[in-house]
Amino acid sequence: MEKEKCKLEIEQYVETKEAIKYLEDLVKGLKSGSILVQHGEESVTLTPPDMIELEVVAKQKKDKSKFVLELSWKSAPAPAEECCKAAEAAVPAAKPAAEVMEKKPAEAPAKAAKK
Repeated sequence: MEKEKCKLEIEQYVETKEAIKYLEDLVKGLKSGSILVQHGEESVTLTPPDMIELEVVAKQKKDKSKFVLELSWKSAPAPAEECCKAAEAAVPAAKPAAEVMEKKPAEAPAKAAKK
């Protein structure tokens, strides 16, 4: 049986301090061994192993800069029902970083996709 694919993508404009909070929450999740990403009622919990692949890309053009941080790893197969859960089933100790990213200025477009 093929494992269910779970994807939660959040892209939007936020203040720098909110991006910092998101990254701090990511670090806390990595240290605890569980990364919870939430958007509305949807959530994905990832469990990184001790060894992960780290990719960093920094680009700068005349009027635009971009910084990409990608963490990836192979994980042991898990039951599909544990991949994607309703947000109320996850009870984080602190406010999840993705909830912080969910707040957006009125002029900033946001898109979220779950596949």
